[in-house]
Amino acid sequence: MTERDNEKWLVAFPAFFFLLLSFWSFNYFELNSKHFRIKNELQFWKTITYRTDDILEIVMQSNGKAPDNLTLILKDFTSLTYAAAALRNRNWRALQTALEKQSITVRNTII
Repeated sequence: MTERDNEKWLVAFPAFFFLLLSFWSFNYFELNSKHFRIKNELQFWKTITYRTDDILEIVMQSNGKAPDNLTLILKDFTSLTYAAAALRNRNWRALQTALEKQSITVRNTII
């Protein structure tokens, strides 16, 4: 390996590591009358689906400098947290309104 190859690895490895770390935080949410879906912008093939009937409560919370989170509390009291770094306040408000229209309790500490 030449010195130039070492320099390439010094640049490529941190960039690849940062990309892997950021995969978890780029979630977004879809809601229809029967299902609540969690999708990831970078892992576009990954979809997690919950029936809206199984949802007891949703907590939207801000974590300071960390990405905002959505905690899903199911009727069996299972708690699941998903980070959503790319959502803006208007997206959170729209999601909250849509969830409340379906009689799902929402606690919002983001906005």
